[in-house]
Amino acid sequence: MSKLKLDSFAQIIIYLLGLLLLIKAIIFPILNPISTAANINYLNTNLFQQVLNKSNAFVDVTMQRDEDEDREELFPLVFKYLTDIDISNPKTYIAAQIPILSLIDVTSIVNNGDEPAVITPSQNEGAPNNNAEGQKPEENNDFTPLKLNPDKPLILIYHTHTREIYNPGNTYGSDFSTDFNLGIVKVGEEIKKELESKYGIATIHDTRVHDLPTRTGSYGRSRPTVEEYIKKYPSLKIIIDLHRDGGVSSKSRTAIINNEQYARTMFVVGANNRNKELNTNLSQKLNDTFERLYKGFSRGIVYKNAVYNQDLSANCVLIEVGSDENTLQEALNSAKIISRVLYENVK
Repeated sequence: MSKLKLDSFAQIIIYLLGLLLLIKAIIFPILNPISTAANINYLNTNLFQQVLNKSNAFVDVTMQRDEDEDREELFPLVFKYLTDIDISNPKTYIAAQIPILSLIDVTSIVNNGDEPAVITPSQNEGAPNNNAEGQKPEENNDFTPLKLNPDKPLILIYHTHTREIYNPGNTYGSDFSTDFNLGIVKVGEEIKKELESKYGIATIHDTRVHDLPTRTGSYGRSRPTVEEYIKKYPSLKIIIDLHRDGGVSSKSRTAIINNEQYARTMFVVGANNRNKELNTNLSQKLNDTFERLYKGFSRGIVYKNAVYNQDLSANCVLIEVGSDENTLQEALNSAKIISRVLYENVK
C-alpha cells in the first residue's frame, strides 16, 4: 500500500473518531439526565421492592418475574439510529466502514472458520440410530411406545416468547412474528406430533401469545398459563418453556449428524427460584440423555439471575432450540431428537 493510501486511510480513521466524539458530546448531555433519572427511579423502586419482598412472598414472586426480562439500554438504540451500527452485532461495524458491504450479507466474512459441530451418534443400546450408517435419528424404531392417554398428559409445551422465529438471513426486524409456521411454535408442534404419534406420549402444546404487546412482562403473562395446566393435569412429568436463543456462533448453534444439519439445544435454569436444585436435576437428566445418545449435541446448562416461572414446579425446564440464525428446518430436525430424549425420561 502506497504512502498516499496510508495517509488517506489514517485521515478516514481520524475523521470517524472525531465523528464519534462529536456524537458523544451532543448525545450524552441529552441522555444523561434521562439515564440518571431512570437509574434513581430504578434504585428507589428496587429498594421498595426489597422491603416488600421480605414481608410478602407473593410480591416477591411478582417482582422477580419482571426481573426475568432483559432491559434495553437507551444509548445503544440511539447510537444505532444515528450511525446504523448495532453495538451487539459485529457485522454492522464492517458494513459501516465499507458502505458497499451494507448491500450484501457479510456473515461469511465475520464467521469464517466458525464451522458447525460434527456429532457422532452413540452406538450404545437405546441410541436412536445405531443401525445402518447414514440413517436419520428419527428413522430408528428400537423402542416401545407408551399407551397414549389423552386424559393424563405427561408433557406440556408452551412458549413465553411465542413470537420467536428463525431468521438465518439476519434480516433487520424479522426476529419475531405471529405467523406460527415460521418459528418456535412450529417446532413445539413438531415435538408434540412426534411424541404422540411415535412414542405414545400424550402432550399438550399451548400456543397462546405471551410476548405482546411487548416482550417485557412476558413471564408474568405466561405464569397463569403454567398454573392452569399444573392444576388441571397433575399427571404432567415435564413442563417445557420452549425458546430459541439469539446471537450465538455457528458452531454453538448448529450440529451435523450424518450430513444433516440440526439446531443445537441448551437448558436455562433460573437461579433465583426456590426449585433451583430440583429444576437443575431435571435439566441435568435431560442433558445427560443428550450426551448419552448424541454427545456434544446439547450446549449444556446455564444459570441466569431470574425465576422463569420455574418456582411453580420441580418439573419445569426451559429449552433453547438453536438461535435466530438457524433455519427453521434445522430446528424441526432437532425436534426429532428432542422428542426421543423426552421419551427416554418419561417412559
